[in-house]
Amino acid sequence: MVTTNDYVHTHRWNLLRAKIKQTRPWVCGICGLPIPRTALPRSRDSWSLDHIIPVAEGGDPYDEMNVQASHLRCNSAKCARTTTAPAKYDAPPVKVSRCW
Repeated sequence: MVTTNDYVHTHRWNLLRAKIKQTRPWVCGICGLPIPRTALPRSRDSWSLDHIIPVAEGGDPYDEMNVQASHLRCNSAKCARTTTAPAKYDAPPVKVSRCW
């Protein structure tokens, strides 16, 4: 079984990340919102590379068709699932008024 540590810090992985970062739109493939180019590295809104079919489920870690841009927070919330539903915490809280 392939683990994250087997491919993340390889030259091939870094080339794939650079190519996707330059050629694809900066829109999160999980929540659909834009990824700000000004986000600090490793911040919640920063750019991250997500596997559509997780490597843990047999997805190819280097297949360009199996990766998409995502927010780091969305990618972290998704973990090794294939779901593309937005994370629950992305929705703003609903304000309730007692003045009816």
